[in-house]
Amino acid sequence: MMKRKSLLFLAILWAGSLAAAYWSGLLTAKDGSAARPWSKQDPAAAARAAAAGGSAAASSDSPAPWSKPRADSRGAKGSADQDAVLARLKASAANPNAIQRSQEFLDALGQLDEQGFQNAAAWMMENREGMDNRWQFSLLMYAWGRKAPEQALAWAMEAKQGRAASSVLSSWAQVSPDKAIAWAQANAPVGEDGTPGDNWHMLGVINGLASTDIGRATKAVEGMNFGEARGRALDMVLDRLWRQDRQAAQKWVASLTDERLRAGAAGKVAGRLVGEDVRLAATWTEGLPDLASKGRAATEVIDRWTRDEPDAAGEWLNRFPKSAEMDAARERFAFGIDERDPMSSVAWAQTITDTGRREETVRRIAHDWLHRDNATAKAYLQQQPNLPERVVRMVR
Repeated sequence: MMKRKSLLFLAILWAGSLAAAYWSGLLTAKDGSAARPWSKQDPAAAARAAAAGGSAAASSDSPAPWSKPRADSRGAKGSADQDAVLARLKASAANPNAIQRSQEFLDALGQLDEQGFQNAAAWMMENREGMDNRWQFSLLMYAWGRKAPEQALAWAMEAKQGRAASSVLSSWAQVSPDKAIAWAQANAPVGEDGTPGDNWHMLGVINGLASTDIGRATKAVEGMNFGEARGRALDMVLDRLWRQDRQAAQKWVASLTDERLRAGAAGKVAGRLVGEDVRLAATWTEGLPDLASKGRAATEVIDRWTRDEPDAAGEWLNRFPKSAEMDAARERFAFGIDERDPMSSVAWAQTITDTGRREETVRRIAHDWLHRDNATAKAYLQQQPNLPERVVRMVR
């Protein structure tokens, strides 16, 4: 079983490299001219080139993307018989050899016309079982997005397949970003009260843009309404940057013009940094340009640092002013030390500036302490001034 899973995993990696060569890596030749993914080149060679980080240049006389199909295995010229192509695509799903199955699928995919894509999508919708089908369906929609994006999107919307639409938009955004963005914005959901909702279509667009133009992807995220979709879009851009250049990703945060987005990005970067070096994350946090960003990042730093070095974490947190932006970090620290040092925990909770947040934090700490050590907790809390009324009643 383990060998089979490993083979499937390798096949997916291989197919991903091949797909990258066909649909992305080969779109631009080394001399900057448009490359042609469905060239005479051996597919395995293209996959090896993509896996090696390079690109395989297509021959100058190979057909332009989606202009006409390649000759079939018998050397016949002209348009491929779409029924035969679909039959080969179906047959590839039954091949027990994962490598061959992937290659056969991609070979058939390259010969589909617009109607062929629609027929193939309908068939795959009816046969969605299995690990292969998920990535194959996504790749099918991605390829259809290069051939006829508006047709593919119309099909996906009618079929209520949001992920399929995202694959199409990702593909379309890489070659026609303005059109892809315009479609996503025109089809944004609107609430019953007329206010715009989360535009999940933009995630597909931004996923495509992030692979070709980080600056454009960033602007697209900044143009989104605040919500869950915007946060997911921010993750997409950051993930791409983080894999490419972590130093650039850290600098990118400060370049964001939307203050709320910048604060969110600061928290996400700090969350990644603390897993490697919490003190490095703390130093980076101090250099952020505004208190809102520092507050979001500090919350991530404190959450991790308090587990191992609570004293050092508390000393560092004291460097920042008592402000609404730092309330979450102070709350996190108070909860982080409540069992080992409940007295200090209460004191830290009382430094939170927001009244509602402060009172609820003190109440929770007091409640837990009273359950663990009722006598000691009561003796201490009864002597503390300015306790929330609910806590005062608890210790009478």
